[in-house]
Amino acid sequence: MVAALQIGPGIQIGPGISIGPASAPTLPVLDITGHTFGQPYASVTFDITSDGGSAITEAGVIWGLPGQTTYATSVDSCVTTSTTAERKAVRAGDSCGNAIQTGITGSQTVGFNASEFLYESINAVAYAINSVGISYSPTVLTWTPTICLAEGTLITLADGTAKTIENIVMSDTLRVWNFDLGQSAVAKPLWIKQAETTTQYNLLTFSDGSTLKTIGQHRIFNKQASAFTYPMTDTTPIGTITVNVHGEEVVLVDKCVMIDTVNYYNVITEHHLNLYADGILTSMRYNNAYAIAGMKFVKDDRALRSTTEFSQAGIADRWITGLRLPEQTIPVADIKRYCDRLEYKEANTAISAGLQYNLNKIGA
Repeated sequence: MVAALQIGPGIQIGPGISIGPASAPTLPVLDITGHTFGQPYASVTFDITSDGGSAITEAGVIWGLPGQTTYATSVDSCVTTSTTAERKAVRAGDSCGNAIQTGITGSQTVGFNASEFLYESINAVAYAINSVGISYSPTVLTWTPTICLAEGTLITLADGTAKTIENIVMSDTLRVWNFDLGQSAVAKPLWIKQAETTTQYNLLTFSDGSTLKTIGQHRIFNKQASAFTYPMTDTTPIGTITVNVHGEEVVLVDKCVMIDTVNYYNVITEHHLNLYADGILTSMRYNNAYAIAGMKFVKDDRALRSTTEFSQAGIADRWITGLRLPEQTIPVADIKRYCDRLEYKEANTAISAGLQYNLNKIGA
């Protein structure tokens, strides 16, 4: 029998108990356990199963282009944005006005907006930091944020007839609303995105009985907000007043997510940036350059930006005039990224259309 070790008056250590230096801290252990990709709003849930023996000083989610989702102080979404990645730490109340939570373990959920990466394939990873260093989740999510309209959506033409969005071509003339003059107008397409496929869409229902199927957060006109807003967010609640192609005010009475395989498309119109989709006035954030009152822009005294600012950044004239860039307040780097994405999608869909034409021609 092994005797107990006497280490001091009245203090003994029994057999089978050893004394040695305390274990050194290690990196945190975590992984992603769930996510929702709502286009472009998303959330990622991750579980910190171990803090590595050292309190967590920061944890959150990094999303961005492949190869760019590593920790950098310059991409904190509460401080600044990046053209390659963004990061959001866990904060009390999910507000940038609150401090980053420390000492956390277990399940955490971070919501974020990936609108800066529309139409691009991006990655999302979770991270946690302690005194030893930073750990990333072994699971890496891949996602392409998209804002579009479902196949079969009827787009109103200049003469009042309608054409399905998948059949709209650059030579078509569409009915739009002129917010400079506060009256109906017509415009050609500036950009057309051809077919891609997803597994869900949003079904919006209005008080006149009309419905609209959007993919992600395709904006609709919101009278109360004096702007075009994302329909599947709190900024566009049930009861939101919008406008239809007949000039009538209609109310959003229901919105829900439908699970189904659907093709989707998008169209941006020259200069006016809006159109009528299934009779509802829809648009994009560039149409929010000014506040809107009485269906007319409330112009301010801002100085227009020089076209040289955009041309020197490599932005083509079609975007400078077509997107009304001198009137926008969006940073030029963000505009450049957006125009590059439009051109990338346009080139890829043109190649795909040409390939399909050739396959059909040879009977493939």
